[in-house]
Amino acid sequence: MLTRTLARTFAVVGAILSASAALADGPTLTETTWTLVDINGTPLESTPPATMRFETDRVGGTGICNGWGGTPEFTGEDGLTVNQVISTMMACPEPRMSEERAFFDALAATTRYHLEDGTLFLLDAEGSKVATFEAQP
Repeated sequence: MLTRTLARTFAVVGAILSASAALADGPTLTETTWTLVDINGTPLESTPPATMRFETDRVGGTGICNGWGGTPEFTGEDGLTVNQVISTMMACPEPRMSEERAFFDALAATTRYHLEDGTLFLLDAEGSKVATFEAQP
């Protein structure tokens, strides 16, 4: 009886520790929907903001005006380029249209990414942040 109780206790503690470790690690690049919060350090004026979600061999989401998609290419530990980006072609009022163009320019400039505390940073070849995303809850 005591052995069975100890085994259950250890199983519960193990499950709690595993869940805590998963939470401490934070969101992953490919299992998260990301919401755009700034482009080149400038906070967005538009709502709703753009989103991005990585699948096995594609990336896409909603732009500030249009739906979009592309093909991610991962290299090394943190290398990332987004290729063959396509989008619908809806026009929208300013500043939304300018912010969307800047968003697509940031995707084109991306060569690396960095994840930190639930935040995804897209970086250019010089290591400058071209876009910042937060994990959606």
